[in-house]
Amino acid sequence: MKKRKHGFTLVELLVVVGIIAVLVSILLPAMTKARRSANSIECQSNLRVIGQAFMLYAEQNNNYILGSPNTTGWFPKGTNQFSVPYIVQDWDWETPVLNVMGVPISYDSLANASKSNTWAQWERLNFEENYRLFICPDNLGMLAQTANIWTGVTPFPPSFQQWQSYTMGMDFLLLHNPIAGNTSTPGTGTLPAPVYGNAYENPPNSYVPKFNRIGNASQKILVADGGRWLDWTGSPPFNMSFAYNADEGGEYCDWGADSAYTRAESRERALNNGDKAGHDERVLWARHGQLILGGPPDSFKFNAVFFDGHVETLGDLQGANPAFWAPKGTVMQAAELWPDVYQRFGIPSGVSYTVPN
Repeated sequence: MKKRKHGFTLVELLVVVGIIAVLVSILLPAMTKARRSANSIECQSNLRVIGQAFMLYAEQNNNYILGSPNTTGWFPKGTNQFSVPYIVQDWDWETPVLNVMGVPISYDSLANASKSNTWAQWERLNFEENYRLFICPDNLGMLAQTANIWTGVTPFPPSFQQWQSYTMGMDFLLLHNPIAGNTSTPGTGTLPAPVYGNAYENPPNSYVPKFNRIGNASQKILVADGGRWLDWTGSPPFNMSFAYNADEGGEYCDWGADSAYTRAESRERALNNGDKAGHDERVLWARHGQLILGGPPDSFKFNAVFFDGHVETLGDLQGANPAFWAPKGTVMQAAELWPDVYQRFGIPSGVSYTVPN
């Protein structure tokens, strides 16, 4: 006698599907959490290597901090964008980091032999923004540029996709400005190096961008999650500058997360900071936390490497301590900081603040 084969009944099939659905609902959040944790660890690793390159440069160059218009970004007055050698702009810290690490950048035939024309600048930027060391895996930023800002680079190459993942605190790269209210070079009103502090954040007298002049290195953020592609003005084009002598940090640097004027690490949507209806830009830079739009302070997390080389994950308000973002003795004018920063760190509002350590 032949045995009759039985298939699944409809009830049995539904039971199996239900069990699979339950397992997926249980495992998916855990898998997502594990992936985001791995991304944060990779981001921390990137920052640790970047910090080591900064320290190696300082050891070889009398403690100077690379990336400043007053150090690696210096060029003579009158130099134009077709003759700035070996960097993208005067705030460029990524190219010097690669130079310290011995990482070569390939140039095609359109870049001249001196590697200083616009095509060469473009190729440096394109290489660096797609180089894994400079990419946070959780970075959601993509290119949103509609016009060709690179004179001579025609047609505009479509391969530039990844946007800036990391930013540097600008206050560490300036000189003291003895002329109140001046925002560039005292006595000239033009930007080419040296570059000085300004009316609202000014490093102390005789400060120079050196590791041994910043104050407590374990309490000073060197490079952190962020990028000046944030939509700070409310509408495109985004607030960055690729000019060879860009003002206020260009594409690479900006005021820190403590400042109400930052374009890299805006906290305007955080509770008590005045904007309840705008874009919550914390999701774009403090990208390792819960990422709930309009969420409370410190529900967003970002990674940072400090001047002593250690890496931390900080809440968006926790990491907005003004002492993290400027050399000891820097004077910040009233209304420079976010309202909740005054509250959190016990800083009297309406008066200037001097970084204590």
